[in-house]
Amino acid sequence: MVSYILLVAVLNVFLGFGVGAYLGRRYQSLAAAGGYWGSEAMLARLSGTASLDRPAAPPSAGNPPADEVVQPTFAFEGDGEEIACRELLDEFKVEVQQYQQDLSAADDQLRTYADDPEAGTVKECLESLSQATDKYLEDRGRVCADLQELSHEYPRLGAISGNLQEAVRQQDAEIENVNQIIESCDGEFDPGEVSRKMVDQTNNLTEINHHLRDTIDDATAQVDRRRRPPESEEQQAPIDELTGVMSRPGAEAELGRWWQHGPQAERKMSVALIDVDEFGQINERFGEKTGNKMLRSIAQFLEAEKRGEVTIARYSGQRFLCLLPDADARTATNVVERFRQGIAMVGFQHGDATIRITVSCAVSEAAPEDDSGTLLERVDTTLAEAKRYGRNRTFLHEGTYPTPVVPPNFSLQAKQVAL
Repeated sequence: MVSYILLVAVLNVFLGFGVGAYLGRRYQSLAAAGGYWGSEAMLARLSGTASLDRPAAPPSAGNPPADEVVQPTFAFEGDGEEIACRELLDEFKVEVQQYQQDLSAADDQLRTYADDPEAGTVKECLESLSQATDKYLEDRGRVCADLQELSHEYPRLGAISGNLQEAVRQQDAEIENVNQIIESCDGEFDPGEVSRKMVDQTNNLTEINHHLRDTIDDATAQVDRRRRPPESEEQQAPIDELTGVMSRPGAEAELGRWWQHGPQAERKMSVALIDVDEFGQINERFGEKTGNKMLRSIAQFLEAEKRGEVTIARYSGQRFLCLLPDADARTATNVVERFRQGIAMVGFQHGDATIRITVSCAVSEAAPEDDSGTLLERVDTTLAEAKRYGRNRTFLHEGTYPTPVVPPNFSLQAKQVAL
C-alpha cells in the first residue's frame, strides 16, 4: 500500500513538471512574438488565473456598435491541452474578426471610389489594406504555428488543426488575388476600374474570411463538447456581439447542460437551424455593413416572434440556432415555419431599395442515443437538403432521412424594417 502511494506521488510530480514545462514554452513563444494582451496577461491566461473573456473588437463601418452587449464566458472544465487549444482558437478568432473589420472598411471606401474615383485616395486605401493584411498574416502565422505544435503533441486535436489549415489555404489564395491587383497599381492605373475590381475581390475575401471564422467556431465547438459545461444555470450565456442574441458557445453549453442532467427520458428537446438564403449576394450588392445590419434585424425579429422557452442563438455566419425544450419535432416545425413565412414578408429598407429575403430551415428532435454533436450534425445535414431542394423551405428529420415539410397556413402581416 505504501509503495502504491509513493508511485502515485512520483507520477503526479512528473505530470506537474510536464504541464509546467509545456505552459512555460507557450508563454515564452507568445510573449516573445507579442500579442493582443501583453506578456503579463498572457502568463495569467496560460497559468489559469485569468478568465477566457476577450476584449470586444472596436466597432467599424462593417460592424454596428454593440456597447450594450456584455460578454461573460462559461467556466468550462477540461484537460490542459484542450484549455490551451481553446485559448488559441479564441485568439485566432479575434484576429480574423479584426482583419474582417479592416476588409469591411476598405470595401466601403472602394465602393465610393468606384463612383467618384481619384487615383491618390484609391492608392492610399489599397496601401492601408495591404498593411492590414501583412499584420494579419504575421499574427495568424504565430497562432497557426502554436496550434500545429499543440496538435503534434496531442494527436486527438489533429483533425481540428487539419480543417483550419485547409481554410487558411483558401484564404491565402484570395489574398494573393488581392495582392496582384494592388501590385498592378505601382504605375499609372484607372482608379475607377481598380476600385470595381477590388470590390469584387474584397467581397470574395470576405466570404473566405467568414468561412475561416465558421471553421474556427466549429473547432471551438468540438473542443467544448469534450469539456464539462457549467451546472449552474445562473451564469449568463455569452452573447454574439453583432446580433445581440446568444452566441454558439452559449447555446451549445445550454444544450450540454440539458444532456448532462439526463432529461431526455422525461422532457423532449428539438433543435432547428435557420439559414438566410443567398446571403452572399446581399453583401456583394450592398456591402457587408448592410449585411450585418440585416443579420441584426433578423435576430431581433426571431426574438420578438418566439414564444415560451425558445432560445435563439447565432450559430455561424448567417445561420441561427433555435433550441426548443418540451417541443416534439412536429411542434417545433410549426414554430420554425412561422419564422420562415414571417421573414419572407419583411421588407428591409435600405435607402430607396427594399430588400426581401428568404430562409431555409431544418428541424430535428433529440433521440435517446443522441448527444449534442450527433443532434447538431443531423440538423445541419437536414439544412443542406433544404438548400439543395431549392431554398425557402423547411425540412424535418425524424430519425430516418430528411423530408420536406408541407407548409401550414398562417395569417401573418407584412412588415417594413429600416436598416
